[in-house]
Amino acid sequence: MSVNIDFISAGAGSGKTFILTQKLEKLLSSGTVTPAGVIATTFTKLAAGELKERVRSQLIRSGRLPVANQMEQSLIGTVNGVCGEILQR
Repeated sequence: MSVNIDFISAGAGSGKTFILTQKLEKLLSSGTVTPAGVIATTFTKLAAGELKERVRSQLIRSGRLPVANQMEQSLIGTVNGVCGEILQR
């Protein structure tokens, strides 16, 4: 099993969501990672929703509709939300 952990720390408006979108789209498109294998945390629900939608849109644009449709299987949310979901599982 391969584990890929990236930590991106930067100020507002610096391009964190853009970088994460590009990295996730590349990993998902290559088949290295499945949507169910994605865990990403953000500080706000709005940012989490934006990240998931940007990845989904990018996958659609690159012709990866089946993978894009599986993005609901990913675990993308706030730190509290993601940790709570892991504990529930």
